[in-house]
Amino acid sequence: MVPINTKMSTFRLRLLVTLIGFTGCVFAVEVTVKHSHLNATEGGNVTLLCTFTTTLENLSDLTIAWTFLRSLPKAQFQMYYYGDKLTYINKEFNGRLLATHTPGNASITIEKLRPSDSGNYLCQVDNPPDFTGNHIGSVVLTVLVAPSKPTCGIKPHPVKTDSAILSCHSDEGVPVPTYHWVEIVNHVPENIFGHSGRTSGLLTISNISAHEYGVYQCTASNSLGNQSCTFDLSTLYAETDHIIGAIIGAVLAAIVIGAIVWVVARKAKKNAKKNVEKDTELQVKQEAMKPSNAYVTVPTDDAAAASTEPNDAKLAEVGPSSMETTEVHRPAAETPLLSKNAAPSGTENTAKEEIEGEGSHAT
Repeated sequence: MVPINTKMSTFRLRLLVTLIGFTGCVFAVEVTVKHSHLNATEGGNVTLLCTFTTTLENLSDLTIAWTFLRSLPKAQFQMYYYGDKLTYINKEFNGRLLATHTPGNASITIEKLRPSDSGNYLCQVDNPPDFTGNHIGSVVLTVLVAPSKPTCGIKPHPVKTDSAILSCHSDEGVPVPTYHWVEIVNHVPENIFGHSGRTSGLLTISNISAHEYGVYQCTASNSLGNQSCTFDLSTLYAETDHIIGAIIGAVLAAIVIGAIVWVVARKAKKNAKKNVEKDTELQVKQEAMKPSNAYVTVPTDDAAAASTEPNDAKLAEVGPSSMETTEVHRPAAETPLLSKNAAPSGTENTAKEEIEGEGSHAT
């Protein structure tokens, strides 16, 4: 046996389903966005339209929430919330966001747009017990930015040494800027016959010569405007030529100075050699002019008596250059003559004895 309460609950559920089928009423919230994609200008304002319908007349539990999915840098966070007598605005949009609080309208307006405001915005509306239906809408916002002033530069060609690549780039610009190069001749822009990339901003100049020297202008453009920069190729290569000329001049000067020093040193060496030769020749002449006779020391009587060797004397050196000695043979030693008062050898003792004998006799 089925309980009475269960029978009544089943009956009420069937009755509710029948009423919904006849009347077409559904407990649901339907969210509608007017524009799924919007473009707005940096610094301007934009309104993200979001409307809704609900089957309930009571809106005391209604909540509206906006979620932001940022493009660059990628991030996701809730930027706006309204419900339960509470309003929340993220600090990045504080002072720049205005919300509509009229029934059926969940739109918001963002002022003073920034490039970082580009991304996907989700509008979500809930009104319990309306939890079914399409209660989320999406709006993609693109904040357009004019090109910033580009920077012009130059870099060497990776392969060709006689070529150069001019570069041009803007840090900001939405849509992405395109680039166009011209050469300024007599204050008039002229097209360049070279390889130029409209999206890369690179201009390749091959076989650089004096004809290519000049001022080149690059213009970055998008739907919001354009900006330009210039690069003077002649100034750069003129400075390069001056530097190269200075280096070559310095090398040549060093070579000339080195040659002069070498010549002077060589000449000084030759003069020194000549002076040495002259000094040597003069010394030889002086040596040749010296007398070549050898001087012999003549012995005295005492020296002759003391020496019994006939060949004991040698001649002195003739000169420092010849280094030769000459022996002089003397004749055989003769008996030296006795002086009047000199006594013959061997008679000294006899005389002494006689004197002593006389003395004894006298005594």
